[in-house]
Amino acid sequence: MTKGKYNTLTANQMKCFIIGAAVSSGILSLPNFLVEVAKQDGWISSILGGIYPFYMILICIYISNQFPNDNILTLSKRFLGKYLGSFLNLLFAINFIFYSAVPPSSISNFLRTYVLDFLSAPKFLLIFISIGAYTAYKGLYVLGKLSELAFYIILFIIIIPLFELNFGTLLNMQPVFQNGYKNILIGSINSLYSYGGIEIMFIVYPFIKNSAEFKNSSLKAAMLLCFIYSWATFTTIYILGIDFIPKTIWSSIFVVEKIKLPFLNNFRYIIMFLWTLVTLKSLAINYFACAFILKDTYRKIESKKIYLFIFLIIFFLSLCYGNEVIIKDLVRIIAPILVIFSVLYVSLISLIIFVKKGNAYEKK
Repeated sequence: MTKGKYNTLTANQMKCFIIGAAVSSGILSLPNFLVEVAKQDGWISSILGGIYPFYMILICIYISNQFPNDNILTLSKRFLGKYLGSFLNLLFAINFIFYSAVPPSSISNFLRTYVLDFLSAPKFLLIFISIGAYTAYKGLYVLGKLSELAFYIILFIIIIPLFELNFGTLLNMQPVFQNGYKNILIGSINSLYSYGGIEIMFIVYPFIKNSAEFKNSSLKAAMLLCFIYSWATFTTIYILGIDFIPKTIWSSIFVVEKIKLPFLNNFRYIIMFLWTLVTLKSLAINYFACAFILKDTYRKIESKKIYLFIFLIIFFLSLCYGNEVIIKDLVRIIAPILVIFSVLYVSLISLIIFVKKGNAYEKK
């Protein structure tokens, strides 16, 4: 893909794009993940988990400063050789396959529990993933616009708890640090899945219209991501309490139920619809990333065939994930492995760049 009018991102779109890759239906059950271990200190675990996106973004800023026109896929093959570089790139694509397959399965369970009980999982996933695949196929221009829209939807949703703080109590947050630093740290590991997807910036940073703006837009994305997840966890614990949260599957949705509007019986359904759009956006972005890597590796294969191949994989995996208990166990096991690989992968490339003196090596 070459840089052009319809495949570039503005600074604001880049920020929303990075956030959009990470934020999906997982936020609905994030407090459940963290309360299991860290209890009322779960919001602290979420903040500590934010170290991961900040580290990745700092590495990405360094790489982009040295090679603003070459993404990590190109650099990997340049520095590690065609075969090893391509192999690591394909392993990198597993991130996006995983982050594409989990949200559809999760949102399917969520919607079929509350609204679409008449619709079977295969039918829902077929429709949902097809829309995501089509959106991804439309390219960066459409995804950038969609990311901006989804970002404002996310802002609207996270503002809602401000009007419900009177239903909560500080007693739900106390005593702070009661569960020990070890459990808080374990909780931060459980939060890593929520930040997954931000790795896409290593692929798309050459497509920002003004490369000088990437640093600010990516750092803003990291700060906003950390705030969104920490705020969602904090308010859920503050309003519901750690005794109630484990009795739910998607605890965050119960926060909005306390809103009473005279013209609307249940505000929950509006939030369900909005989160479905947000999840669809996340699916499309990660789908695009996976297709981008495969197309970069297998250039002779038509894009449509690659998108179809990915569709079959995601559809199959989404069906296999099943209920939320299975999803939670898979996330707890797989997400840390993906994070470790991603950290090692991008750190290796950045280290090689540093050793070879970046731009000096490029000129040679």
